[in-house]
Amino acid sequence: MAAQFPIVVEGNLTTDPETGHTKDGDPWTRLRLAVDNSRPDGQGGWEQGEPEYHDVVVFRQQAENVAATLRKGDRAIAVGKVRFGTYEKDGKTFEDHSIVADTVSPSLRFTTVTIDPKATAPEPASSWDRSVDAPVAPPEPTGSAAPTR
Repeated sequence: MAAQFPIVVEGNLTTDPETGHTKDGDPWTRLRLAVDNSRPDGQGGWEQGEPEYHDVVVFRQQAENVAATLRKGDRAIAVGKVRFGTYEKDGKTFEDHSIVADTVSPSLRFTTVTIDPKATAPEPASSWDRSVDAPVAPPEPTGSAAPTR
């Protein structure tokens, strides 16, 4: 089994999100974040560092939300676990890592966003959560059109 470590990264999308479906039919979205490693140079300016690139994958409803919301150049935050693995190409074995995200969201560091109150969200987990005037999600569809989880 591949090792997994928790991680939080914030960076800019280098391309538009890529989407697809697992063999079980669950949607997935993959994005690549470039993390800026600039730092103060001690003289009031900034020293440009080499950027780090992180591949991020997210699944199910959040995958659809990410694909509908984020575009190349947008600043985003991904919270999840780093998954390490290997793959073979042309007879050689390569090491690989990616972030399997629990949460992906736009970063508000340099911009604002508008929340769509009609977007679906899970039902609050407790009566305490219902004390806030938040939109309530419509019921999940049933039948053959319902997504499988």
